[in-house]
Amino acid sequence: MSAPQQVWTRSMVESLPADDRLKRAEVLEGELVVSPGADFAHEDLVMRIATQLRRAAPPEVAVLASGFAFHYDSGADNYALADITVARRVDCDRRGLWAPPLLLVEVLSTYSRRRDLLQKRRLYARGRVPAYWVVDADAPSFTVLHLADDGYDEQTTGVTELVTERPFPVRVDLLHD
Repeated sequence: MSAPQQVWTRSMVESLPADDRLKRAEVLEGELVVSPGADFAHEDLVMRIATQLRRAAPPEVAVLASGFAFHYDSGADNYALADITVARRVDCDRRGLWAPPLLLVEVLSTYSRRRDLLQKRRLYARGRVPAYWVVDADAPSFTVLHLADDGYDEQTTGVTELVTERPFPVRVDLLHD
Protein backbone atom coordinates (compact mmCIF):
# COMPACT_ATOMS: atom_id res chain seq x y z
CA MET A 1 0.00 0.00 0.00
CA SER A 2 1.41 3.40 -0.95
CA ALA A 3 1.41 6.35 1.41
CA PRO A 4 -1.24 8.99 0.75
CA GLN A 5 0.00 11.93 -1.30
CA GLN A 6 0.33 15.17 0.66
CA VAL A 7 -2.14 17.90 -0.27
CA TRP A 8 -0.31 21.23 -0.46
CA THR A 9 -1.67 24.68 0.46
CA ARG A 10 -0.43 28.19 -0.18
CA SER A 11 0.52 28.64 3.49
CA MET A 12 2.69 25.53 3.27
CA VAL A 13 4.48 26.96 0.22
CA GLU A 14 4.97 30.29 2.01
CA SER A 15 6.56 28.47 4.95
CA LEU A 16 9.29 26.89 2.77
CA PRO A 17 12.85 28.23 3.16
CA ALA A 18 13.42 31.36 1.07
CA ASP A 19 15.72 29.58 -1.40
CA ASP A 20 12.95 27.17 -2.35
CA ARG A 21 10.38 29.95 -2.75
CA LEU A 22 12.56 31.73 -5.32
CA LYS A 23 11.52 29.07 -7.81
CA ARG A 24 8.12 29.27 -9.43
CA ALA A 25 5.77 27.35 -7.10
CA GLU A 26 2.09 26.70 -7.77
CA VAL A 27 -0.49 24.53 -6.04
CA LEU A 28 -2.51 22.81 -8.76
CA GLU A 29 -5.22 20.45 -7.53
CA GLY A 30 -3.42 20.09 -4.20
CA GLU A 31 -0.11 19.19 -5.87
CA LEU A 32 2.98 21.35 -5.39
CA VAL A 33 4.38 22.21 -8.84
CA VAL A 34 7.81 23.85 -8.84
CA SER A 35 9.27 25.02 -12.14
CA PRO A 36 12.73 26.40 -12.85
CA GLY A 37 13.08 30.07 -13.68
CA ALA A 38 12.33 31.11 -17.25
CA ASP A 39 15.07 31.30 -19.85
CA PHE A 40 15.85 34.54 -21.68
CA ALA A 41 13.76 33.85 -24.82
CA HIS A 42 10.71 32.93 -22.74
CA GLU A 43 10.97 35.97 -20.49
CA ASP A 44 11.64 38.29 -23.44
CA LEU A 45 8.49 37.08 -25.21
CA VAL A 46 6.41 37.37 -22.03
CA MET A 47 7.53 40.98 -21.62
CA ARG A 48 6.90 41.77 -25.31
CA ILE A 49 3.30 40.54 -25.05
CA ALA A 50 2.69 42.14 -21.64
CA THR A 51 4.02 45.50 -22.83
CA GLN A 52 1.66 45.53 -25.81
CA LEU A 53 -1.28 44.52 -23.64
CA ARG A 54 -0.43 47.14 -21.02
CA ARG A 55 -0.25 49.93 -23.61
CA ALA A 56 -3.78 49.07 -24.80
CA ALA A 57 -5.36 48.33 -21.42
CA PRO A 58 -7.84 50.80 -19.92
CA PRO A 59 -6.75 52.34 -16.59
CA GLU A 60 -8.99 50.06 -14.51
CA VAL A 61 -7.27 46.95 -15.87
CA ALA A 62 -3.95 45.59 -14.60
CA VAL A 63 -1.53 43.66 -16.82
CA LEU A 64 0.89 41.66 -14.70
CA ALA A 65 3.81 39.57 -15.92
CA SER A 66 5.15 38.44 -12.59
CA GLY A 67 3.40 35.14 -12.00
CA PHE A 68 0.55 36.73 -10.04
CA ALA A 69 -1.45 34.05 -8.18
CA PHE A 70 -4.92 33.21 -9.49
CA HIS A 71 -6.92 31.27 -6.91
CA TYR A 72 -9.09 29.30 -9.32
CA ASP A 73 -10.95 27.16 -6.76
CA SER A 74 -13.26 28.98 -4.39
CA GLY A 75 -12.97 27.42 -0.97
CA ALA A 76 -9.73 25.60 -1.80
CA ASP A 77 -6.12 26.66 -1.47
CA ASN A 78 -5.14 26.00 -5.08
CA TYR A 79 -3.53 28.68 -7.20
CA ALA A 80 -1.89 28.98 -10.59
CA LEU A 81 0.78 31.39 -11.80
CA ALA A 82 0.19 32.39 -15.41
CA ASP A 83 2.96 34.09 -17.35
CA ILE A 84 0.65 37.08 -17.89
CA THR A 85 -2.49 37.98 -15.95
CA VAL A 86 -4.95 40.61 -17.17
CA ALA A 87 -7.49 41.51 -14.48
CA ARG A 88 -9.64 44.27 -13.09
CA ARG A 89 -7.57 46.18 -10.54
CA VAL A 90 -10.40 46.00 -7.99
CA ASP A 91 -10.17 42.19 -8.07
CA CYS A 92 -6.45 42.12 -7.18
CA ASP A 93 -4.99 42.16 -3.71
CA ARG A 94 -1.58 41.64 -2.15
CA ARG A 95 -1.82 37.84 -2.27
CA GLY A 96 -3.33 37.44 -5.69
CA LEU A 97 -6.54 37.30 -7.64
CA TRP A 98 -9.66 35.68 -6.19
CA ALA A 99 -12.07 36.43 -9.04
CA PRO A 100 -11.69 35.24 -12.63
CA PRO A 101 -9.22 37.41 -14.55
CA LEU A 102 -10.15 38.83 -17.94
CA LEU A 103 -7.33 36.94 -19.65
CA LEU A 104 -4.50 34.56 -18.78
CA VAL A 105 -1.53 34.02 -21.10
CA GLU A 106 0.90 31.12 -20.95
CA VAL A 107 4.09 30.98 -23.04
CA LEU A 108 5.00 27.35 -23.59
CA SER A 109 8.36 26.08 -22.39
CA THR A 110 10.03 22.69 -22.15
CA TYR A 111 8.92 22.42 -18.53
CA SER A 112 5.36 23.71 -18.90
CA ARG A 113 4.11 22.58 -22.32
CA ARG A 114 2.00 19.62 -21.17
CA ARG A 115 0.74 21.39 -18.05
CA ASP A 116 -0.22 24.58 -19.98
CA LEU A 117 -1.94 22.73 -22.83
CA LEU A 118 -3.86 20.23 -20.72
CA GLN A 119 -4.04 20.79 -16.97
CA LYS A 120 -4.10 24.59 -16.89
CA ARG A 121 -6.56 24.74 -19.78
CA ARG A 122 -8.94 22.56 -17.75
CA LEU A 123 -8.33 24.46 -14.48
CA TYR A 124 -8.74 27.89 -16.08
CA ALA A 125 -12.03 26.78 -17.65
CA ARG A 126 -13.18 25.51 -14.24
CA GLY A 127 -12.14 28.88 -12.77
CA ARG A 128 -14.32 30.63 -15.42
CA VAL A 129 -11.45 32.54 -17.07
CA PRO A 130 -13.15 34.01 -20.18
CA ALA A 131 -10.04 34.14 -22.38
CA TYR A 132 -6.87 32.03 -22.39
CA TRP A 133 -3.99 32.52 -24.82
CA VAL A 134 -1.31 29.88 -25.31
CA VAL A 135 1.80 31.15 -27.08
CA ASP A 136 4.34 28.85 -28.65
CA ALA A 137 7.74 30.51 -28.63
CA ASP A 138 9.42 27.83 -30.77
CA ALA A 139 7.11 28.33 -33.76
CA PRO A 140 5.87 31.79 -32.85
CA SER A 141 2.10 31.49 -32.77
CA PHE A 142 -1.00 32.13 -30.70
CA THR A 143 -3.77 29.76 -29.76
CA VAL A 144 -6.66 31.92 -28.57
CA LEU A 145 -9.30 30.21 -26.47
CA HIS A 146 -12.66 31.62 -25.37
CA LEU A 147 -14.72 30.10 -22.59
CA ALA A 148 -17.81 28.13 -23.61
CA ASP A 149 -20.26 26.11 -21.54
CA ASP A 150 -18.16 22.94 -21.70
CA GLY A 151 -14.61 24.32 -21.69
CA TYR A 152 -12.72 26.39 -24.24
CA ASP A 153 -13.38 26.88 -27.93
CA GLU A 154 -10.33 27.61 -30.05
CA GLN A 155 -10.84 30.88 -31.88
CA THR A 156 -7.48 31.52 -33.54
CA THR A 157 -4.44 29.33 -34.04
CA GLY A 158 -1.10 29.76 -35.75
CA VAL A 159 -0.79 33.50 -36.19
CA THR A 160 2.12 35.72 -35.12
CA GLU A 161 0.00 38.85 -34.95
CA LEU A 162 -3.32 38.99 -33.14
CA VAL A 163 -5.94 41.71 -33.40
CA THR A 164 -8.81 41.24 -30.97
CA GLU A 165 -11.51 43.08 -29.05
CA ARG A 166 -11.21 40.78 -26.00
CA PRO A 167 -10.57 41.61 -23.27
CA PHE A 168 -10.18 45.08 -24.82
CA PRO A 169 -9.17 46.30 -28.28
CA VAL A 170 -5.53 45.34 -28.80
CA ARG A 171 -3.01 44.31 -31.43
CA VAL A 172 -0.26 41.98 -30.22
CA ASP A 173 2.71 41.09 -32.42
CA LEU A 174 4.93 38.20 -31.27
CA LEU A 175 7.83 39.26 -33.48
CA HIS A 176 7.99 43.02 -32.88
CA ASP A 177 7.50 45.38 -29.95
